[in-house]
Amino acid sequence: MKRNIFLFCLLACTVVQAQKTDSISRAMDNYEYETVIKLIDQQESTIPLMLLKAKAYRGLFLYDEAANCLQEILKTDPENNQATIELADNYRLGGRFSESLKYYEEAINKQPHNKYLKLQYINLLYRLDKHHQVIDVCKEMLKNDSTAYVLRLTAQSYDALLNDTMAMLHYQKAIEKNPRDYISVSRIATLNIEVDTEMALRLTEEYRKIDPTNIFVNRVNAQAYCIAQDYKTAVERYKPLIEGGDTSKTTCYYYGVSCISLLDYENAYKYLLLALANDPTNINLLYYVGTAACRTKRVKEGIMYLEMALALAIPQDIEMAKLYAALAESYGRDENRKNQIAALKEQLRYDPQNNLILYRIGTVYHDFLQDEKNAERYLEMFMKTKPESMDIKSPQFLLEDGKFAPVMVEKKKKREEIDYYIQADARLKDMRVEKFFRDGVKEEDIKK
Repeated sequence: MKRNIFLFCLLACTVVQAQKTDSISRAMDNYEYETVIKLIDQQESTIPLMLLKAKAYRGLFLYDEAANCLQEILKTDPENNQATIELADNYRLGGRFSESLKYYEEAINKQPHNKYLKLQYINLLYRLDKHHQVIDVCKEMLKNDSTAYVLRLTAQSYDALLNDTMAMLHYQKAIEKNPRDYISVSRIATLNIEVDTEMALRLTEEYRKIDPTNIFVNRVNAQAYCIAQDYKTAVERYKPLIEGGDTSKTTCYYYGVSCISLLDYENAYKYLLLALANDPTNINLLYYVGTAACRTKRVKEGIMYLEMALALAIPQDIEMAKLYAALAESYGRDENRKNQIAALKEQLRYDPQNNLILYRIGTVYHDFLQDEKNAERYLEMFMKTKPESMDIKSPQFLLEDGKFAPVMVEKKKKREEIDYYIQADARLKDMRVEKFFRDGVKEEDIKK
């Protein structure tokens, strides 16, 4: 009888225990982590239950509590590699990377051929900028396993070490293994976007056939079209990104530049301003924002941005000349002629081969400041730059409505260049005629 009672009690306990275990399993399967922790706290502590409790804490982002559970297991069972791996994962997710690295190394020593551990380990090395170590570990892995992920992580480490040749080689191998590897596609396209824009376009267009929605590839694709000066296509490619809420600096910058080139100054101003908020000391951005602002009747604001760019500029002649040209245009729109003249003179200082600046200075002096002396001086300087072979009195030009107009010149640039010399010559003659009637200038001076 006593034996039967004992067996009955033992069976009852087993049933109750099984019910509690089932309750924990159901709660775990339903992600009811708080319930899991409460039920486990009612049980006698065991390693399997402590592992479950640690997972439940981790599911609630309570990484310190999870670590405490796992450390308790390792105190009683130092060789428990499951607890070691869980602790490494837990520290990684909680941002305690150095501790995580230590436990991954311990786990790998126990299981040297475990691919999961090695992948997590090299990923963590990469996040810690230990790129030489990443490359060394990846090289060992690639002897037996050339997965796309390992190839790409190798490429990214070479990339971080500025070894473009090796980076592109491994990015290319990663793409061959996995054509859907958008990170490798976008990165290799970015590395080539300036030196081989056609290649960047070809690579991103091929990927778009697989997935036309990938934001990272589409960014590079649109940027490449902008660099290739196909601004219409660039804007078409940027629009879905913009409409999808992409306000990254690169997107806003190149979209804004494309809009400027298509004379859409309002959108250019709006998005270049967003890009500038993320990079307020970028001279090119300040230049483009200033230009867009001036052409949307925000002239004083535009002048402010251009002056900021000049204050930051490294004195490289081409860039400085470009900034002063934009500033001169902005002062002209603001009808601030003295500052316009000053900016034009600075532009000439940085770009002395640009003879047209002399013409512009002369016309501002003449048309707006009524300073005939300086107007004549700069227009004469401009006329002295006329090539001897250029005949501005040739029959290929006709007089229309009192102005000389080219009618038979093939190249537009050449035609415009000749036209400026014709206009300067006409202006000088008009000025001398006026001086003759006003001041009695000698007739031979008029015939110069």
